[in-house]
Amino acid sequence: YVFPNGRRVHTTYWRCCKSSGAMALEELPEVAVQLTGEREISVQLHGPGTATLPLPDGEVRLEQITRYPFDGEVSLRVWPARPVEFTLRVRVPSWALGASARLNGSALDAAVEPGTYLACTRAWQAGDELTLNFPMQVQLHRRASRNVQESRAPDGSPVRQEVLHFDYAAVTRGPLVYATELIDGFKTEESLRLPEQPLSQWLQVVDDDALRMSPLGRDALTFQPYYRAGGREHGAWRLTWMSVAPPRTLPFTEEPPQD
Repeated sequence: YVFPNGRRVHTTYWRCCKSSGAMALEELPEVAVQLTGEREISVQLHGPGTATLPLPDGEVRLEQITRYPFDGEVSLRVWPARPVEFTLRVRVPSWALGASARLNGSALDAAVEPGTYLACTRAWQAGDELTLNFPMQVQLHRRASRNVQESRAPDGSPVRQEVLHFDYAAVTRGPLVYATELIDGFKTEESLRLPEQPLSQWLQVVDDDALRMSPLGRDALTFQPYYRAGGREHGAWRLTWMSVAPPRTLPFTEEPPQD
């Protein structure tokens, strides 16, 4: 992660992302589903759509049925011109702990490891369906922004001293990074106090794509997927990394004097 906090700003000049972004979108279909071997098809990106690929025994049409990224179930229906044997590889996201797979409704006896590909080799027939389920758990990511200065002690030995330390937290659910509309900026950002109870007690899914956080000492916050937060208004903030108070420390107690 980086710290992509910021706001929508009106500009009158041309930014390179306006052209580079469009070029990247054009390339997505080519990398979403690919031939990675003579008899091997790899699904790299998840989303509803179809792809037709040539194999030595004829074309294979692959249909992807899903509400991803808002739902973790991805179904792949295979439509070969005739029964044909090949390997279907499907990317399993690194966040998908506890992922599972079914083939034509029956549990697949294969490990579904996050950050790898699930490979299924068989003689595929028209209408065969491989379904993967990626549990989309809400996760809290904590990071610190630190400034450590190095100097020398009077005896010449090296000394490292932390002069700045800011704690931040971000929220994800499956592939979606979430944002809220807290004001951000030097000396204006609001530091949140996060409860020490289990995450599920103060950060919940309120509908298909919104989350609600209940920090200590303030009203609840609503989080939307990053692309949606801030609306389309100029000057609207999209805050992904929230400043949070450091973990609670024990009160200072003076040691009793030694006899």
